[in-house]
Formats: sequence, structure tokens, C-alpha cells
Amino acid sequence: MFRDIRRGFDNIKKFNEYWGNANEYIRNIYGMKLYGFITNDKNKNILRFYSVNSMTEKFIPDLCLPSDEIKIDELYLDKNKYEAIIVNIFDMDVENTKYKSRHELRTALKAKLNSLEIPNYFMCTSDVTFATYLIMTGINNLQFDETVLIATNFLVQIHVNELKFTPNGYKIIRNDEIDINQKYDEIREKILGSSNPKKIIGRNIGNRSPIKKFIKSKKLVLSNTNPDNYIDRFITETCKWILDKSCTKYHILPIYRREINVCSYYNCYYDTLLVFDEDDILPCSKEVDFPRSVLGCTAEKIAVVVF
Repeated sequence: MFRDIRRGFDNIKKFNEYWGNANEYIRNIYGMKLYGFITNDKNKNILRFYSVNSMTEKFIPDLCLPSDEIKIDELYLDKNKYEAIIVNIFDMDVENTKYKSRHELRTALKAKLNSLEIPNYFMCTSDVTFATYLIMTGINNLQFDETVLIATNFLVQIHVNELKFTPNGYKIIRNDEIDINQKYDEIREKILGSSNPKKIIGRNIGNRSPIKKFIKSKKLVLSNTNPDNYIDRFITETCKWILDKSCTKYHILPIYRREINVCSYYNCYYDTLLVFDEDDILPCSKEVDFPRSVLGCTAEKIAVVVF
């Protein structure tokens, strides 16, 4: 179970000094290897370093660093200690950092991990959440093409996500938001729709009506425990996948979360040639034949690089 044990540091020099000494102690005394998870805290202004012993799958105390002391080029990471590292900093507040954008911060950290030859994988918060829900509920025995429906009662909406199990992991096939200010029967019908899931994960956030009021099914598995209690399991299972891509029982296939239109442009007129849709599975590539009349191309929206 997750224990809220951590050390906080007000500058990167103290952080590196402590972490370097801790790494040496760990290697010499325990000889352990670690799985790592680098993420922002809930306020998005603290960088947290979680570590799990890859043999015992137990936590060691995690470390914290304020955003204004994040300097990736100076950050100490021991390539001989970490077997794999997960990163989720897509929501990190970079206003008080040396980085101009979140993309620049992610790019710097990706380059750092690659240069140290530490296997790594960048995830977004929703994918971390879905994987953790699967772990919390013990759902790991689906057959290919069977689905799991996740219904989260959140404030004035119910968020509905459906995941289909494939040979490569779980594919997100549905993302809906349902207004809770409707009749129960209408809400129930919208939650299930045409889906026939193998399991339904129900979760309540806040003091709204319990999700079981809307879904009455033997397939329903209620999960109201704190997801933080399962961070160690999430780290362990995800790092196993990083090192062995056959370990797919909790892996969420990443999707593209913006839409990009590639257009031809001539004399103030645009003509759409290629569309990268929201929810496209990553990595994805598309091809299009450009007619000779196309004199140039422009993007309607700026692309976001997803690792």
C-alpha cells in the first residue's frame, strides 16, 4: 500500500546530493534495481520521484522538487540503478521554470533519459488513471475484443470511457460525458448505450448520487478506494510492459488527443487534404496523394508531439 513518505528539497543541488548518496547506499547495501515514476503533484508545481524495488515491488521513500528548481540538464539519475522509468508531466506548471513550454520540458527529460539509456515511457494522466482502475479492480482476464466500461460520477457529469482489449493492450473506443441532471433511466441508457461490456467499473468522486443508482448489473465492480494506494502496483506493471511488450494486461494504448487538418492553401483558400483525428491510436501515420495544383501546405492547428 502507498505510504505518504517523502523528502522535499528546495533546490536541485541538495536534491542531487541526497539522491546520489542514496543511490550509492542502495547499490552497496541492498544491490536493488528500481522502477521509477516521475510525475507532478496534484497542484502541478512539484515534481515527484517515486521508486519501487523491482524485486520486492515495494516503495522506497519518494522525493519532491519544486518547479522553480527543475533543471533537467543538472538532474542526477543513476542509469545503473533504474531498470525503467515512467513519466507523466503533461500537466506540469512550467511558469516558474526555465522552460518555455511543457513540450520543451518533456523533450529535455526524454533526451536525458535516452542519453542515459534508461528505458522510459511517457503517459498522460487519463491513461495512468485507466490503468490504475484496472489494477484496483483486478480486471486482467479479458479475451481479445472484450470491453471494460468505466463510469465515473464526477461533480455534474458522469464520465464514460470504454476500453477494448487487443493483443497490444487496451484500446480506448469511447469517451463520453453525460449530464447528471436527467432522469435515472435516461442516464442509465446513455451510460450503457449499445455497449455490452464484460465488466463495468463504477467510481464516485465527491458527494453525488452513487453510480450504482444508475447501473444495476452483476457486471458492475465498485471502486471507491484511493488510487494513490495502488501507485506501486501501477509502476510495477507498467515498467514490466516497458521491458517486455507482451505484458499487456494493464497497458493502455495511447491516443492522439487533438485534431490536425493538413490543408492546401492558395489565394486565401484552404482545401483539406489529410486529417489526424482525435482518438487516433499512437503512433499513427497517414498518407495522401497531393495533386499538382497544390502549391503549399499549412496546418490548421499546431501539432503536439506525444512520446
